Amino acid sequence: MFGRLMTGTVGGAVLSCVVGSGAYAGTIAQGFEDGGFTFYAQYLSDTATLATSPSPVYAGTYSANIGVSSGQDDAEVDISVAGNGLTLGNLTSANYWVYLASGSNTNAPYIYFPIATPGGEAYVLMFNPPDIGIDLSADEWTNIQINPNTTSFHIFGVDTGIADPNNVTLAEIAASDYSPGVTWGSFAINYADIEVGQEGDTLASNFYVDNLTITDSVPEPAPMAVLGVGLLGLAMVRHRRAMRA
Repeated sequence: MFGRLMTGTVGGAVLSCVVGSGAYAGTIAQGFEDGGFTFYAQYLSDTATLATSPSPVYAGTYSANIGVSSGQDDAEVDISVAGNGLTLGNLTSANYWVYLASGSNTNAPYIYFPIATPGGEAYVLMFNPPDIGIDLSADEWTNIQINPNTTSFHIFGVDTGIADPNNVTLAEIAASDYSPGVTWGSFAINYADIEVGQEGDTLASNFYVDNLTITDSVPEPAPMAVLGVGLLGLAMVRHRRAMRA
């Protein structure tokens, strides 16, 4: 089926979606050129390395520098600006680019999603990239891709109820029951964090991150509404015919 491509920019994040029948795909892209993201540092001594930089860049004019000497630092991207109901269950892919400027790739930046559950905030974390076979070479851009069906994640922050919350995929998490009638996949994702410092060793390393892209697929409400109106009209016609008979 064919649709119409719509694009827009809100709060520094670019959103595009294909409007057609059945579903639309929303893409949230953050190039760290302007707003839509926030830097965090666990220790004040690390704040000097938390900045946007004009060099090196993968694309555009800026990248995020999240080098770390101790603790954990991250760039938090606001992905709620799309307003398209992004949940863990309809996230279809994500990727970001990492440049190792100095230090070790043992502590490569990884992505995680804070999720508000009825029991408190949970954190769905990607395994440290080197632990799942993604190695960074110095002075090169590496594309780190997240496939919900294959990339290893784990959860902490709340009692998960999942048999093995330490080696699961996003698809497995999304399909798991949180409570009767409620799955993890129904919970909203408001932020995507690219972090360095917790999943690997806290070695002195300097990374640049660029072009975070998150794609989701959600049901399009318009065709469902049209179908509902059509069924209602059909019922009314049948009712009138039955009254005349």
